[in-house]
Amino acid sequence: METIKDNFKNPSIVLFGNKVDIDQSKWKVSKEQAEELAKKMNLTYFATSAKTKQGLDEGFSYIANEIYEKIEAKPEIKVDDNIHIEDPDEEYEIVSGCFGKKKKVKKKKNSKSKKK
Repeated sequence: METIKDNFKNPSIVLFGNKVDIDQSKWKVSKEQAEELAKKMNLTYFATSAKTKQGLDEGFSYIANEIYEKIEAKPEIKVDDNIHIEDPDEEYEIVSGCFGKKKKVKKKKNSKSKKK
């Protein structure tokens, strides 16, 4: 969890407990233990069964809605003033810049050319 939270901004995570279709005496983790862990980690818990599909629709719908809400509430994107978007209709040439670096600049239009 720490690795995920350290590497992703605001991840959408849920806890799925599988095999609820089998006898509870055979469960490795009780429902109470799973719910306690989910609460401790601030996660939503879904008891599921891949065999009977119990809880799967609810769990996947929940996570899909979480992601959708985050997309809808996009933070405002700040644009760096140094970003330049090239006009595809402009002509550019590569010229030598400071310290021998090459840079791309707009070709200067010949102001003396006359139209007939």
